[in-house]
Amino acid sequence: MDAANYYAEQAIAYDKQGSYDAAIYSYLEAARVISHLVENSEIDPSYKSVAQKYLDRVEVLRNQTTKVVSSNTKSEHELNVEKAEFQLNEAFIADGAGRSNEAQQLYAQAVEFCLKCSRSSSNEEQSQKFRQIALKALERAEALKQSLNDTKNQLEIPHFPSVPVDEISQLNLSHEAPVAGSSTPKPMRPTCSFSTTPRKKPGEALDESELKVLAATSKINKRSYVPFLDVDRNERFSYPIPFSDKDGLLALSAKQKKKLKCWMRPDEFMEDPTVIERIDSGTIKQTIVSDCSFVASLAIAARYERRFGSQLITNIIFPQNKNGVPIHNPCGKYMVKLNLNGIWRKVIIDDRLPIGQHGELLCSYSQNKNELWVPLLEKAYMKVMGGYDFPGSNSNIDLNALTGWIPERIAIRPNSPEFNGDKLFERLFSRYHQGKCDFVGFLSLI
Repeated sequence: MDAANYYAEQAIAYDKQGSYDAAIYSYLEAARVISHLVENSEIDPSYKSVAQKYLDRVEVLRNQTTKVVSSNTKSEHELNVEKAEFQLNEAFIADGAGRSNEAQQLYAQAVEFCLKCSRSSSNEEQSQKFRQIALKALERAEALKQSLNDTKNQLEIPHFPSVPVDEISQLNLSHEAPVAGSSTPKPMRPTCSFSTTPRKKPGEALDESELKVLAATSKINKRSYVPFLDVDRNERFSYPIPFSDKDGLLALSAKQKKKLKCWMRPDEFMEDPTVIERIDSGTIKQTIVSDCSFVASLAIAARYERRFGSQLITNIIFPQNKNGVPIHNPCGKYMVKLNLNGIWRKVIIDDRLPIGQHGELLCSYSQNKNELWVPLLEKAYMKVMGGYDFPGSNSNIDLNALTGWIPERIAIRPNSPEFNGDKLFERLFSRYHQGKCDFVGFLSLI
């Protein structure tokens, strides 16, 4: 009975402090000890009710700690303003990058959306806000149009290539030794390359066999994932209505199906959604998706980025601002760059996430309540793997997909004469603290 009293006192103390995870553990232990004592007739059966009270409290705390749906979500007006400003910002980015045609379309889209919101609003102050955004877009669109017309009317000065240097006439083919003090270079022995395969020039198109390999490896779980190119950084993310993935909702695991209430977008259950507030591996929370190897890989990659200040995983989420930082898209479209079958590929997803009966996320998430980087990265990877009903993987594959780093698998066999634990530890220790590697361990059942 002393053990039951100890755990009960610990549980109540943790509960009052707000340390709910520790309180849950202690309540469960107290209930377990009491149930064991009752079964062995060591205490009166009436204590069963005490154990049940502890279990009831556990359920309350679990619902309280896992609930992510906020009652303080943004109003429809605030969401529309956010969408309008996002559309305008997308147009500014395209304009600044010299993508004039795309910029004009985005400016027109922003103007149309703002005028629609302005007409539908009964509040004059709110209508004025939309008209101001529309005016900014219209003024910039007119300036861009005028600039394009001026450029078109100007006569272009032809640019001719520079005359090539006559390198042949400068070759010294004499076998005589140069005069002392002369600056004439010594004759070089000619070198020849007998490679039967000509080296490709930068930007040269792939040949037919290479294209076949690329096409064959682009098909993963019945979906095609094309290579990520620099032009994909200009992917369109702005839409007048919320974006929905053409591939539909992801398949759920059996556990998720039992608990699913609905699919929701971040704007519907978060006060102020943001992709990344502060990268931190300690905030990652896994739920009922069986992707522990992926979550482990995500955690160590996040820790590396936080420690060494190098964008290791945050640079694979789009859209991004001009500083390369992922930003929340109120239009609901995201793109994640993953290394799949030996090449970086783009994965398009929407922001719909599975929500449980008690308002809890049924996927991994960040304990920083408004952050999206964890569920977005998980959703992109789960899409590639066929859905949330993921059978599991290993961290070699997962970490390579996130970072592109080449994995090395090291088997720890203390009884093997070929295994040198001290040497391995020294190698990992020195490389890790230099920021040259990251590692994760896992058990293998033989």
